[in-house]
Amino acid sequence: MSNPRKIIQPGPAGSPVFGITLICFLSVFPLVGLGLFGLGILELVRGRDLAWSLLGFAVLWLLFCTLFGWVFWRARQEQNRRDADQRPPWLQRPEWADGRIRAEGSISFAMSWGASALFSGVGLVLLGVVAPSLDSEGTKVAHWIGGISLGLGALITVSTLMGAIRLRKFGDSVLHLGTFPAPIGGRLEGVIEFPRRISPDGGFQVRLTCDQIVRKKSPGGEDSSATENLWTGEWIVCRGSHDGSEKTRIPFGIPVPDDLPESGGLNPVTQWHVMARASLPGLDYHSRFEVPVYQMDHAQLAGRRV
Repeated sequence: MSNPRKIIQPGPAGSPVFGITLICFLSVFPLVGLGLFGLGILELVRGRDLAWSLLGFAVLWLLFCTLFGWVFWRARQEQNRRDADQRPPWLQRPEWADGRIRAEGSISFAMSWGASALFSGVGLVLLGVVAPSLDSEGTKVAHWIGGISLGLGALITVSTLMGAIRLRKFGDSVLHLGTFPAPIGGRLEGVIEFPRRISPDGGFQVRLTCDQIVRKKSPGGEDSSATENLWTGEWIVCRGSHDGSEKTRIPFGIPVPDDLPESGGLNPVTQWHVMARASLPGLDYHSRFEVPVYQMDHAQLAGRRV
C-alpha cells in the first residue's frame, strides 16, 4: 500500500509571476544602479554639476538593492533552516540531498568572466578616462586603484582559463554515492564519473580523509581558523571502466574507521573528503569531494538509500 503524500499548495511566493518579478529585481535593478554610477563618473570627468546628484542617487539605489537582497536572503535562509530541521543532517545539505556530489572547485564561468570583465573594466576606466582629468595626487591614486583592478582581473582571467582547459579535458566530475550516508565503522562506496574517456597506465588512486576545522577569535576580535587532519587513508588503486561509452567511471569502496567523529558540528567542524587522482600527459586528473559520514543505528542502516 502506498504512503499518502502531503500536497503543498503553492503560495504567492512560489508563483511564476513572483519568481519572474524577483529575478528582474535582483538582476535588472542593480544593473540600472551601476549604469547610473557610470554615467555619474562620466559627468564628473566632464566637470558638470549633475555628476554628484547622479552618483548620490546611484549609491542610494545600490544600497536599496543590497538591503532588499539581504532581507530576501535571510528570509530564505530562515525558511530553509526550518525545513531542514525536520530532515536527517545528510539531507539538509543541498549538494548531498540526491546522493550525487559535484567535485569541489566546479566554477561558474559566467560569474568568473563577469568578475574579470568588471575588474578589468574599472581598471581601464580609471587609467584611461579618470586619471588624465585629475591633478597629480589624484592621478597617483587612480593609477594605484586602476593597476590593482587590472591585476585582479588578470588573475581571475588566468584562473578561469585554467578551469576551462581542465573542464574541456575531463568535463565535470560527479560522485554517485552507493552508501548514503557512509556509516562510521562501515564502508564508503561510490562511483566517480566524468564525461571523458581516459585510461591512465597507473590507474586511478582514491583516498578518504577526515579533517577538523577549529575557528578561533583573537583578543583583537579577528576571526581565524585552523585545519587539523585526524586521519588519512591509504591510496587505493582503481581501474576505470567505460561500458562502451565516452564516460569514465571509477568505482571504489573504502572502509571507514569506527573511532572518528561524524560529519558536521559547530566548532570544531568535521569534514570527510574523497580524493581521486591519475597521472596523464599534460594536465593530471584530480578531483575532491566532501562526503557525508555519520553514526548510524540499525534502523537507519536498514532504511537508508543505497
